[in-house]
Amino acid sequence: MALPNNISIEDYFKDYNPVNRESETDPVEDYFKDYDPVPVSTSEDSSINAYFDDYKPVERVEPGWGPTIAGGITQKTPGGLKTSAGGMLERIGADEGDYKQGESYALWRLGKLWKPPVAAYGKELAETGIAQRQKEQRKFIPGSAKDIVSDIFGTTGEMIPVVASAVLTRKLGGSAQLGRAISSGMFFTQAAGQKYHQSINEGRTHDQAVIDSNVMGLIEVMTEWIPLGIITRQGGGYFVNIGKGAAAEMIQEPVSNVLEILYDKGFLDKDISIDETIAQLKHSAQVGGGSGALLTAIAGLFTRGRKRKTLPGEVHERLDEPPPVVEEVDPRVARAQAGIDAAEAEAA
Repeated sequence: MALPNNISIEDYFKDYNPVNRESETDPVEDYFKDYDPVPVSTSEDSSINAYFDDYKPVERVEPGWGPTIAGGITQKTPGGLKTSAGGMLERIGADEGDYKQGESYALWRLGKLWKPPVAAYGKELAETGIAQRQKEQRKFIPGSAKDIVSDIFGTTGEMIPVVASAVLTRKLGGSAQLGRAISSGMFFTQAAGQKYHQSINEGRTHDQAVIDSNVMGLIEVMTEWIPLGIITRQGGGYFVNIGKGAAAEMIQEPVSNVLEILYDKGFLDKDISIDETIAQLKHSAQVGGGSGALLTAIAGLFTRGRKRKTLPGEVHERLDEPPPVVEEVDPRVARAQAGIDAAEAEAA
């Protein structure tokens, strides 16, 4: 800054009156004169620990057993189904990019009209389902008995349509293999839909998410093939079948979980610790065993054969009972016996 003409530095600052910091009227000292700092002490009473002595964390109060079961059925089941359906709609409606040489331009152009709203609705549906499940899940302490029971009923509810399709197919005269094939398609759709939505949210491209969802769908189908056959099997002891179904699902769920973890770790490079893996496997075994027993108990009400006597002349049509044993008779013996019977009739 330039000084005005003919004014020296001394004249410019002649009216400057610096604050005397040692005087009793020091404004800074006057401002803080009433400040009374809290004495710092290393004693236990004045430490930060003593400050939080009266702090008591709020304990999470879990709902009763009735609401726990009802919540698993009415909240977790529809939440999971919404996530699966929404993920598949996202996959169907995904934008596959610009027009490619050789494909139908009319179909490509038409896809540009209907695919975006389908994908948007699918994403919204999947997010709604996830939020619905999470809201119910937050009511429980992780790993508690009620947390496990809630997951058991939620998982069972998601699998009921799958098992019902296999049972209904057999009731309508279809083969067991056909019923299991239909059910496998439903298993694939559920697992693939959830995985596609997850992969897209994690930043994977459409093509990568399709691969991820296909792998998870196939893992679910392959590992559920045997347990599904046990759960929907006709005949046998009711409670024995429940035990077999529980054991089958108790094995299937951790095996499926291990394959999914290996895929996520090996191909998606996800950081999954050993402790997390063990916790997931333990929880999946518990939920799998419970849902397997519950599903078998429900399916057994429709597949269990009831023994009854076959009336004379009635065609034996029960598939879950062995046909009556018919003793074969030598034709010569039969003719001789017929002659004897005729002679006895004439003599009488």
